[in-house]
Amino acid sequence: VDPDAVFFPDRLLKVLEVHPETQEGVYLNNCKFGMHGPVEVFSKNAVVEWATGSPRCVEHFQKQCGGDCFWGEDLFVDQCLWKVLGVRRENDFRILLEDHCEPPADWATCTEADRVTFHPFKTEEGYKGCLANASNADIRKPRYGTALEAPWPASKLQPAKKQWHTGIQMKRNRHETEQHNWKPRHKEPHQSEEHHWHGCHTAVQGEECHHAVLWAMRFGIREHPKWYKGLTSHSHFKQFQAVLHHSRHVDCPMPCTEDGDEHRTRVTMH
Repeated sequence: VDPDAVFFPDRLLKVLEVHPETQEGVYLNNCKFGMHGPVEVFSKNAVVEWATGSPRCVEHFQKQCGGDCFWGEDLFVDQCLWKVLGVRRENDFRILLEDHCEPPADWATCTEADRVTFHPFKTEEGYKGCLANASNADIRKPRYGTALEAPWPASKLQPAKKQWHTGIQMKRNRHETEQHNWKPRHKEPHQSEEHHWHGCHTAVQGEECHHAVLWAMRFGIREHPKWYKGLTSHSHFKQFQAVLHHSRHVDCPMPCTEDGDEHRTRVTMH
């Protein structure tokens, strides 16, 4: 469980009643986009499969991707257990309610009675507010069933009538405001000047690509998660840069997998 996740182990125990252990092991998928990392639930046998079989996954996906896939830990574990090791993958979206999985508008009030984990809460005030709301029976919303195959119906997610503490508190300093206001420039196909990178180069401060990657990591992934397929807020700088390398919105080279082998040549065509 991530430290910025408000987690309720007693609720998890109730969820696990419908997910018995299997011979091959079982783990829970917590989001319709794939397993997200703030909370990960594995059975004992699933952990054994991971411990003994993860090297096979590394070899398999290196062949599939022609090298590093630039995946986050959560995506790699999900694909490894499911696609390579054959561990049973069961959906239960009660496990996690977070801003990166298309939640209801009032998700940060933490009033969903069956949700095991709420994420993210980056401030002490926000974390305690969520904890207080989730623990307050007077404002909690009713339970809506097992929610094994799909998120709860939006029509049943009605705002509570009583007041609650505010969840996330987003306070930006001047630098953060400037960074948030920056947007990637769209490159039209007929643009007269076009850049091509040969070799790899990990973006550094002062470069347009570096600014684009930081914006994507801090704001883009939250505001437009569909732009960054396969990434989460936990993905690394180079993983974001690799995705932007294939985008027409910004001129980014492919990042280097090792800092010591960096080399680049930039050719400008008119």
